[in-house]
Amino acid sequence: MLSPFRRSRRTRQFAVLLWTLVSVVVIDFALGALFRVPADPRIEPSRLQRFFNYGRSIEGKLRALIEPDDKQSGPIVVAGWIDSTCRRTTPNDSGSLGVSIFGNSFSGQLTDAIRKLDPTISVEEYLGPGAPPNHSYACFVEENSFGGDHNDVQIIGVTASSLPRMETIWGVTTSFEYPQPFTFPRYRLGADGNLIAHEPSVRSPDDLRRILSDRTKWDDWLAELSANDYFYVRSLTAEDLADKSVMTRMVQRGFGQYISRSRMAKLHGDDGRFAAPDIVDVLPKLIGNFARIARDSGKRPIVVLIEEYGYGGALMPLLRTTLAQDHIEYVYSGDFVPANDLRNYASDGHFSPESNVKIATALLKIVDEKQVNIAQAEK
Repeated sequence: MLSPFRRSRRTRQFAVLLWTLVSVVVIDFALGALFRVPADPRIEPSRLQRFFNYGRSIEGKLRALIEPDDKQSGPIVVAGWIDSTCRRTTPNDSGSLGVSIFGNSFSGQLTDAIRKLDPTISVEEYLGPGAPPNHSYACFVEENSFGGDHNDVQIIGVTASSLPRMETIWGVTTSFEYPQPFTFPRYRLGADGNLIAHEPSVRSPDDLRRILSDRTKWDDWLAELSANDYFYVRSLTAEDLADKSVMTRMVQRGFGQYISRSRMAKLHGDDGRFAAPDIVDVLPKLIGNFARIARDSGKRPIVVLIEEYGYGGALMPLLRTTLAQDHIEYVYSGDFVPANDLRNYASDGHFSPESNVKIATALLKIVDEKQVNIAQAEK
Protein backbone atom coordinates (compact mmCIF):
# COMPACT_ATOMS: atom_id res chain seq x y z
CA MET A 1 0.00 0.00 0.00
CA LEU A 2 1.34 3.43 -1.05
CA SER A 3 2.20 5.91 1.64
CA PRO A 4 0.24 9.19 1.78
CA PHE A 5 3.39 11.01 0.60
CA ARG A 6 3.80 8.82 -2.49
CA ARG A 7 0.07 9.07 -3.31
CA SER A 8 0.33 12.85 -3.06
CA ARG A 9 3.37 12.91 -5.34
CA ARG A 10 1.64 10.82 -7.99
CA THR A 11 -1.44 12.98 -7.73
CA ARG A 12 0.66 16.07 -8.35
CA GLN A 13 2.38 14.44 -11.33
CA PHE A 14 -0.96 13.44 -12.81
CA ALA A 15 -2.31 16.94 -12.28
CA VAL A 16 0.72 18.47 -14.04
CA LEU A 17 0.29 16.07 -16.94
CA LEU A 18 -3.44 16.76 -17.15
CA TRP A 19 -2.99 20.54 -17.12
CA THR A 20 -0.23 20.25 -19.73
CA LEU A 21 -2.56 18.35 -22.02
CA VAL A 22 -5.38 20.82 -21.39
CA SER A 23 -3.03 23.72 -22.14
CA VAL A 24 -1.89 22.10 -25.40
CA VAL A 25 -5.50 21.58 -26.48
CA VAL A 26 -6.43 25.16 -25.60
CA ILE A 27 -3.40 26.56 -27.46
CA ASP A 28 -4.16 24.34 -30.44
CA PHE A 29 -7.78 25.47 -30.50
CA ALA A 30 -6.81 29.12 -30.08
CA LEU A 31 -4.28 28.99 -32.93
CA GLY A 32 -6.82 27.29 -35.17
CA ALA A 33 -9.45 29.92 -34.42
CA LEU A 34 -7.06 32.87 -34.64
CA PHE A 35 -5.42 31.84 -37.91
CA ARG A 36 -8.33 30.18 -39.67
CA VAL A 37 -8.12 30.65 -43.44
CA PRO A 38 -10.80 32.94 -44.95
CA ALA A 39 -14.10 31.23 -45.66
CA ASP A 40 -14.10 32.81 -49.12
CA PRO A 41 -11.43 30.96 -51.18
CA ARG A 42 -11.03 34.00 -53.43
CA ILE A 43 -9.47 35.92 -50.53
CA GLU A 44 -5.72 35.43 -50.22
CA PRO A 45 -4.77 34.08 -46.74
CA SER A 46 -2.25 35.96 -44.65
CA ARG A 47 1.23 34.52 -44.26
CA LEU A 48 0.42 33.09 -40.81
CA GLN A 49 -2.93 31.70 -41.94
CA ARG A 50 -1.16 29.94 -44.77
CA PHE A 51 1.59 28.68 -42.46
CA PHE A 52 -0.79 27.00 -40.01
CA ASN A 53 -2.79 25.47 -42.88
CA TYR A 54 0.12 24.02 -44.88
CA GLY A 55 -0.14 20.59 -43.26
CA ARG A 56 -3.85 20.10 -43.93
CA SER A 57 -4.57 17.15 -46.23
CA ILE A 58 -4.94 17.74 -49.96
CA GLU A 59 -8.58 16.72 -49.76
CA GLY A 60 -9.16 19.19 -46.93
CA LYS A 61 -7.52 22.02 -48.86
CA LEU A 62 -9.46 21.24 -52.02
CA ARG A 63 -12.77 21.24 -50.17
CA ALA A 64 -11.91 24.71 -48.86
CA LEU A 65 -10.88 25.96 -52.32
CA ILE A 66 -13.69 24.57 -54.46
CA GLU A 67 -17.14 26.14 -54.47
CA PRO A 68 -20.19 25.14 -56.55
CA ASP A 69 -18.98 27.22 -59.52
CA ASP A 70 -15.65 28.45 -60.86
CA LYS A 71 -16.27 32.13 -60.16
CA GLN A 72 -16.69 31.49 -56.43
CA SER A 73 -13.73 29.10 -56.18
CA GLY A 74 -10.10 29.94 -55.51
CA PRO A 75 -8.30 31.18 -58.67
CA ILE A 76 -5.88 28.23 -58.63
CA VAL A 77 -8.80 25.83 -59.12
CA VAL A 78 -9.36 26.87 -62.75
CA ALA A 79 -5.70 27.28 -63.78
CA GLY A 80 -3.93 25.01 -66.26
CA TRP A 81 -6.63 22.52 -67.26
CA ILE A 82 -5.77 21.21 -70.73
CA ASP A 83 -9.35 20.87 -71.99
CA SER A 84 -10.02 24.56 -71.32
CA THR A 85 -6.60 26.25 -71.50
CA CYS A 86 -5.56 24.49 -74.70
CA ARG A 87 -8.67 24.87 -76.84
CA ARG A 88 -8.60 28.46 -78.00
CA THR A 89 -8.91 29.97 -81.44
CA THR A 90 -5.94 32.27 -82.07
CA PRO A 91 -6.43 33.92 -85.47
CA ASN A 92 -3.62 36.21 -86.57
CA ASP A 93 -5.14 38.57 -89.10
CA SER A 94 -2.76 41.46 -88.43
CA GLY A 95 -0.10 40.20 -90.80
CA SER A 96 2.49 40.27 -88.00
CA LEU A 97 4.49 37.28 -86.86
CA GLY A 98 2.43 34.98 -84.61
CA VAL A 99 3.98 33.03 -81.73
CA SER A 100 2.47 30.44 -79.36
CA ILE A 101 4.29 29.63 -76.11
CA PHE A 102 3.60 26.56 -73.98
CA GLY A 103 5.00 26.19 -70.46
CA ASN A 104 4.60 27.57 -66.95
CA SER A 105 5.10 30.91 -65.22
CA PHE A 106 8.72 31.18 -66.41
CA SER A 107 7.46 30.98 -69.98
CA GLY A 108 4.74 33.47 -69.09
CA GLN A 109 7.31 35.99 -67.92
CA LEU A 110 9.25 35.49 -71.14
CA THR A 111 6.03 36.23 -73.02
CA ASP A 112 5.69 39.52 -71.16
CA ALA A 113 9.29 40.42 -71.98
CA ILE A 114 8.78 39.61 -75.69
CA ARG A 115 5.72 41.84 -75.85
CA LYS A 116 7.66 44.73 -74.36
CA LEU A 117 10.69 44.21 -76.59
CA ASP A 118 8.69 43.82 -79.82
CA PRO A 119 5.01 44.85 -79.62
CA THR A 120 4.54 43.97 -83.30
CA ILE A 121 4.73 40.25 -82.56
CA SER A 122 1.42 38.56 -81.74
CA VAL A 123 2.02 36.23 -78.80
CA GLU A 124 -0.37 33.67 -77.28
CA GLU A 125 0.52 31.78 -74.10
CA TYR A 126 -0.74 28.38 -72.94
CA LEU A 127 0.39 27.90 -69.36
CA GLY A 128 -0.12 25.80 -66.27
CA PRO A 129 1.18 26.54 -62.75
CA GLY A 130 4.54 24.80 -62.50
CA ALA A 131 3.60 22.91 -65.67
CA PRO A 132 6.00 20.09 -66.62
CA PRO A 133 6.91 19.16 -70.21
CA ASN A 134 4.20 16.49 -70.35
CA HIS A 135 1.56 19.16 -69.70
CA SER A 136 3.11 21.54 -72.26
CA TYR A 137 3.36 18.81 -74.90
CA ALA A 138 -0.20 17.61 -74.30
CA CYS A 139 -1.41 21.21 -74.43
CA PHE A 140 0.42 21.78 -77.71
CA VAL A 141 -1.06 18.62 -79.23
CA GLU A 142 -4.55 19.54 -78.02
CA GLU A 143 -4.34 23.11 -79.33
CA ASN A 144 -3.02 22.01 -82.72
CA SER A 145 -5.48 19.13 -83.00
CA PHE A 146 -8.29 21.52 -82.06
CA GLY A 147 -7.31 23.58 -85.10
CA GLY A 148 -7.51 26.93 -83.41
CA ASP A 149 -3.81 27.84 -83.41
CA HIS A 150 -2.76 29.76 -86.53
CA ASN A 151 0.56 31.08 -85.24
CA ASP A 152 3.61 30.31 -87.36
CA VAL A 153 6.02 29.78 -84.46
CA GLN A 154 5.45 27.20 -81.70
CA ILE A 155 7.61 27.38 -78.56
CA ILE A 156 7.83 25.00 -75.61
CA GLY A 157 9.53 26.22 -72.44
CA VAL A 158 11.10 23.45 -70.35
CA THR A 159 12.03 24.25 -66.75
CA ALA A 160 14.42 21.90 -64.98
CA SER A 161 12.52 22.09 -61.66
CA SER A 162 9.34 20.80 -63.31
CA LEU A 163 10.87 17.53 -64.55
CA PRO A 164 9.85 15.47 -61.47
CA ARG A 165 6.24 16.19 -62.42
CA MET A 166 6.75 14.04 -65.50
CA GLU A 167 6.20 11.18 -63.04
CA THR A 168 2.78 12.52 -62.02
CA ILE A 169 -0.73 13.15 -63.37
CA TRP A 170 -2.01 15.65 -60.78
CA GLY A 171 -0.49 18.99 -59.82
CA VAL A 172 -1.29 18.59 -56.13
CA THR A 173 0.93 15.59 -55.42
CA THR A 174 4.05 17.75 -55.80
CA SER A 175 2.47 20.91 -54.36
CA PHE A 176 1.10 19.50 -51.11
CA GLU A 177 1.43 22.77 -49.20
CA TYR A 178 -0.41 24.85 -51.80
CA PRO A 179 -2.31 22.48 -54.14
CA GLN A 180 -2.46 23.12 -57.88
CA PRO A 181 -5.33 20.80 -58.85
CA PHE A 182 -5.01 20.70 -62.66
CA THR A 183 -4.20 17.35 -64.26
CA PHE A 184 -2.14 16.21 -67.26
CA PRO A 185 -1.07 12.96 -68.95
CA ARG A 186 1.86 10.87 -67.82
CA TYR A 187 3.92 9.44 -70.66
CA ARG A 188 6.00 6.29 -70.82
CA LEU A 189 7.90 4.66 -73.67
CA GLY A 190 6.43 1.49 -75.12
CA ALA A 191 8.44 -1.48 -76.38
CA ASP A 192 8.40 0.09 -79.86
CA GLY A 193 9.93 3.31 -78.57
CA ASN A 194 6.75 5.33 -78.99
CA LEU A 195 4.95 7.28 -76.28
CA ILE A 196 2.19 5.67 -74.25
CA ALA A 197 0.00 8.16 -72.40
CA HIS A 198 -2.10 7.66 -69.32
CA GLU A 199 -4.85 10.26 -69.60
CA PRO A 200 -6.24 11.17 -66.16
CA SER A 201 -9.95 10.59 -65.66
CA VAL A 202 -10.26 13.96 -63.87
CA ARG A 203 -10.00 16.70 -66.49
CA SER A 204 -11.80 19.79 -65.17
CA PRO A 205 -12.90 21.63 -62.00
CA ASP A 206 -16.35 20.08 -62.48
CA ASP A 207 -14.78 16.62 -62.43
CA LEU A 208 -13.13 17.56 -59.14
CA ARG A 209 -16.46 18.62 -57.70
CA ARG A 210 -18.00 15.31 -58.73
CA ILE A 211 -15.35 13.12 -57.12
CA LEU A 212 -15.31 15.21 -53.93
CA SER A 213 -19.07 14.75 -53.58
CA ASP A 214 -19.02 11.00 -54.20
CA ARG A 215 -16.91 8.80 -51.92
CA THR A 216 -16.79 5.92 -54.40
CA LYS A 217 -15.55 8.17 -57.20
CA TRP A 218 -13.01 9.74 -54.84
CA ASP A 219 -11.67 6.32 -53.86
CA ASP A 220 -11.48 5.36 -57.55
CA TRP A 221 -9.44 8.51 -58.20
CA LEU A 222 -7.07 7.68 -55.34
CA ALA A 223 -6.60 4.19 -56.81
CA GLU A 224 -5.79 5.77 -60.19
CA LEU A 225 -3.24 8.01 -58.51
CA SER A 226 -1.70 5.07 -56.68
CA ALA A 227 -1.10 3.33 -60.02
CA ASN A 228 0.06 6.32 -62.06
CA ASP A 229 1.41 9.10 -59.84
CA TYR A 230 4.85 8.55 -58.32
CA PHE A 231 4.42 11.28 -55.70
CA TYR A 232 0.98 10.18 -54.46
CA VAL A 233 0.80 9.44 -50.71
CA ARG A 234 -2.61 8.49 -49.35
CA SER A 235 -1.95 9.83 -45.84
CA LEU A 236 -1.20 13.26 -47.27
CA THR A 237 -4.12 13.18 -49.69
CA ALA A 238 -7.16 11.84 -47.86
CA GLU A 239 -8.87 13.97 -45.23
CA ASP A 240 -8.76 12.66 -41.65
CA LEU A 241 -8.91 13.79 -38.01
CA ALA A 242 -5.38 15.22 -38.23
CA ASP A 243 -6.86 18.09 -40.25
CA LYS A 244 -8.71 19.30 -37.16
CA SER A 245 -5.57 20.12 -35.17
CA VAL A 246 -3.03 22.85 -35.91
CA MET A 247 -0.24 20.89 -34.25
CA THR A 248 -0.92 17.62 -36.04
CA ARG A 249 -1.10 19.56 -39.28
CA MET A 250 2.37 20.94 -38.59
CA VAL A 251 3.64 17.40 -37.97
CA GLN A 252 1.98 16.27 -41.20
CA ARG A 253 3.61 19.13 -43.08
CA GLY A 254 7.03 17.96 -41.92
CA PHE A 255 6.18 14.42 -43.00
CA GLY A 256 5.07 15.72 -46.40
CA GLN A 257 8.32 17.59 -46.91
CA TYR A 258 10.33 14.53 -45.91
CA ILE A 259 8.43 12.29 -48.35
CA SER A 260 8.78 14.79 -51.16
CA ARG A 261 12.54 15.20 -50.67
CA SER A 262 13.03 11.44 -50.42
CA ARG A 263 11.16 10.72 -53.64
CA MET A 264 12.83 13.61 -55.45
CA ALA A 265 16.24 12.21 -54.48
CA LYS A 266 15.40 8.81 -55.98
CA LEU A 267 14.90 10.41 -59.39
CA HIS A 268 18.60 11.30 -59.53
CA GLY A 269 21.69 9.20 -60.06
CA ASP A 270 24.91 9.25 -58.06
CA ASP A 271 26.14 12.20 -60.11
CA GLY A 272 23.12 14.27 -59.09
CA ARG A 273 21.59 14.32 -62.55
CA PHE A 274 18.12 13.06 -63.40
CA ALA A 275 18.22 9.31 -64.00
CA ALA A 276 14.59 8.11 -63.88
CA PRO A 277 13.62 6.49 -67.23
CA ASP A 278 10.27 8.30 -67.36
CA ILE A 279 12.27 11.54 -67.43
CA VAL A 280 15.52 10.85 -69.29
CA ASP A 281 13.92 8.62 -71.96
CA VAL A 282 10.56 10.35 -72.31
CA LEU A 283 11.66 14.01 -72.41
CA PRO A 284 13.70 13.70 -75.63
CA LYS A 285 10.80 11.84 -77.24
CA LEU A 286 8.35 14.58 -76.24
CA ILE A 287 10.59 17.28 -77.70
CA GLY A 288 11.26 15.31 -80.88
CA ASN A 289 7.52 14.70 -81.39
CA PHE A 290 6.78 18.36 -80.71
CA ALA A 291 9.19 19.42 -83.46
CA ARG A 292 7.86 16.87 -85.94
CA ILE A 293 4.19 17.74 -85.37
CA ALA A 294 4.91 21.48 -85.64
CA ARG A 295 6.82 21.04 -88.89
CA ASP A 296 4.19 18.72 -90.35
CA SER A 297 1.64 21.50 -89.85
CA GLY A 298 3.90 24.07 -91.50
CA LYS A 299 5.09 25.75 -88.29
CA ARG A 300 8.50 26.44 -86.74
CA PRO A 301 9.31 24.61 -83.48
CA ILE A 302 11.58 26.29 -80.91
CA VAL A 303 12.56 25.04 -77.45
CA VAL A 304 13.54 27.26 -74.53
CA LEU A 305 15.55 25.43 -71.87
CA ILE A 306 15.17 27.16 -68.51
CA GLU A 307 17.41 26.16 -65.61
CA GLU A 308 16.66 27.69 -62.23
CA TYR A 309 18.74 28.00 -59.07
CA GLY A 310 20.09 24.62 -58.00
CA TYR A 311 19.41 23.02 -61.40
CA GLY A 312 22.37 24.25 -63.41
CA GLY A 313 23.47 21.70 -66.01
CA ALA A 314 20.33 19.54 -65.73
CA LEU A 315 18.73 20.01 -69.15
CA MET A 316 21.41 19.99 -71.83
CA PRO A 317 22.67 16.45 -71.07
CA LEU A 318 19.10 15.19 -71.54
CA LEU A 319 18.31 17.04 -74.77
CA ARG A 320 21.57 17.88 -76.52
CA THR A 321 21.44 14.84 -78.83
CA THR A 322 17.77 15.31 -79.79
CA LEU A 323 18.20 19.02 -80.46
CA ALA A 324 21.19 18.34 -82.71
CA GLN A 325 19.88 15.29 -84.58
CA ASP A 326 16.43 16.79 -85.20
CA HIS A 327 17.86 20.25 -86.00
CA ILE A 328 15.63 21.94 -83.43
CA GLU A 329 16.22 25.63 -82.76
CA TYR A 330 16.59 26.41 -79.08
CA VAL A 331 17.59 28.97 -76.48
CA TYR A 332 19.43 27.85 -73.35
CA SER A 333 18.98 30.19 -70.39
CA GLY A 334 22.37 29.24 -68.94
CA ASP A 335 24.10 30.95 -71.86
CA PHE A 336 22.71 34.30 -70.73
CA VAL A 337 21.56 33.85 -67.13
CA PRO A 338 23.77 31.49 -65.07
CA ALA A 339 21.46 29.33 -62.97
CA ASN A 340 23.39 29.53 -59.71
CA ASP A 341 23.91 33.29 -59.64
CA LEU A 342 21.36 34.67 -57.16
CA ARG A 343 21.62 38.10 -58.75
CA ASN A 344 19.59 36.74 -61.66
CA TYR A 345 16.48 36.13 -59.56
CA ALA A 346 13.58 38.05 -58.10
CA SER A 347 12.46 37.49 -54.50
CA ASP A 348 9.74 35.02 -55.57
CA GLY A 349 12.24 32.62 -57.17
CA HIS A 350 11.53 33.61 -60.77
CA PHE A 351 14.06 35.33 -62.96
CA SER A 352 14.47 39.07 -62.48
CA PRO A 353 13.04 41.40 -65.17
CA GLU A 354 16.59 42.00 -66.42
CA SER A 355 17.20 38.25 -66.75
CA ASN A 356 13.95 37.74 -68.63
CA VAL A 357 14.92 40.49 -71.06
CA LYS A 358 18.25 38.78 -71.75
CA ILE A 359 16.59 35.44 -72.52
CA ALA A 360 13.75 37.05 -74.49
CA THR A 361 16.24 39.04 -76.58
CA ALA A 362 18.05 35.81 -77.50
CA LEU A 363 14.71 34.20 -78.32
CA LEU A 364 13.65 37.10 -80.50
CA LYS A 365 16.79 36.73 -82.59
CA ILE A 366 15.47 33.28 -83.53
CA VAL A 367 11.76 34.08 -83.63
CA ASP A 368 11.83 37.31 -85.58
CA GLU A 369 12.23 36.43 -89.25
CA LYS A 370 13.80 39.82 -89.99
CA GLN A 371 16.52 39.15 -87.44
CA VAL A 372 17.15 35.72 -88.94
CA ASN A 373 17.43 37.15 -92.44
CA ILE A 374 19.85 39.86 -91.26
CA ALA A 375 22.02 37.26 -89.54
CA GLN A 376 22.08 35.07 -92.66
CA ALA A 377 22.96 38.07 -94.86
CA GLU A 378 25.86 39.00 -92.58
CA LYS A 379 27.32 35.52 -92.94
